[in-house]
Amino acid sequence: MMKKAILMLSIIMSLVLLLLLLQSSSSLAAERTMVGAPKNIPNSNSVEIRELANFAVSQYNSGKNVVHKLSFSKVVSAREQVVAGTMYYLRIVVLESGTPKLYDCKIWVKPWENFKQLESFVPVVSPQCTLTDNPDTTAIAADCASKEEQKIQG
Repeated sequence: MMKKAILMLSIIMSLVLLLLLLQSSSSLAAERTMVGAPKNIPNSNSVEIRELANFAVSQYNSGKNVVHKLSFSKVVSAREQVVAGTMYYLRIVVLESGTPKLYDCKIWVKPWENFKQLESFVPVVSPQCTLTDNPDTTAIAADCASKEEQKIQG
């Protein structure tokens, strides 16, 4: 009788330890891949992303108080987040009167409703991000994006 009790207790303790181990490993996995969090888009130079960037610039240019029209140059980085549709976060280089500038834009898309809306379009203002100092605006913009992301994460 005593051996059965010890065996049962041993089995129960093993199951409890197994459950605790499974729970801790699943919570670690959840931290690595948070559901609903923005995710990097590896190919930020895809046709779809460039079309979204052009849409953002076009919407900005159609605003009432726009003094200088912008023209799209390049996508520096892109992220997407699943919401009621998809929210795209783009960092782009635009030209304003021939001068390259860095902008962050956010576009909300619901394809099943044929819905696309520019949520925000703001210049990236940072002393480290002077695009006019170097003719290679792509490299400078990528460096600025990296510095800005480090500030946000760090």
